[in-house]
Amino acid sequence: MLPLLPFVAGLVAGAAAVKLWRNEKTAQTLTNAKVKIRSATVSGLSRLESSSASMREKLAVGEAAPDPADDADVPAARPTRARKPRPAGSAGGEADAASGEPT
Repeated sequence: MLPLLPFVAGLVAGAAAVKLWRNEKTAQTLTNAKVKIRSATVSGLSRLESSSASMREKLAVGEAAPDPADDADVPAARPTRARKPRPAGSAGGEADAASGEPT
């Protein structure tokens, strides 16, 4: 008898769902929900479209013509110092035994 209880509960729940589905107020509520979801989706997609269009516009303007005045704000690169040549007998990265400093 216990296996029949879930079956009977499912039948009752199904009958209640069908009765509610055929109810005019439920159908109207579902229609209103569908309209609200559709309008929210359209609104979100239009915002996304306008946002991507403005980003595309910003990127296209940045790539099209670089402004020479923008280069004046960037500091010039520092010149690099020339390294001293190493003595012929020294190995790179090894420490000198007397001073403890790399040669």
